[in-house]
Amino acid sequence: MNIRHLLPNEDWPANVPIGVPAASLDHRWCWVAEDSTGPQGGLLACPMHHAIFLLRVVVAARAPKITLLALLRGSLREAKGAGYNGFITMIEPGKRCGERLAKLATRIGGLRTTDNFNLVCGSLERL
Repeated sequence: MNIRHLLPNEDWPANVPIGVPAASLDHRWCWVAEDSTGPQGGLLACPMHHAIFLLRVVVAARAPKITLLALLRGSLREAKGAGYNGFITMIEPGKRCGERLAKLATRIGGLRTTDNFNLVCGSLERL
């Protein structure tokens, strides 16, 4: 499994949709997992106060089981090498990928809260 950044003029792989227009992505914070058959997963993150926020982690339905772990290892090791010292993300309880991500995070000493949260977001265009 090869983990790499999305190339500057490359579209996000269609088989692992993230729901964000490719034109708005900062490719330095986009990782793609691929094997000999093509893209199998993707991770979209951003920096925040000495940590990185994992915005979206997507794995193709028939991707090898190692895909999620490979994406996390690749992106988090790179972030650590760049001086970041932690990560944070949100998951949708009950979703396979999110539950696997939470399990992997707790395995490396992470914390999982069970509080109910609502994500609030918006555009700055109307300001």
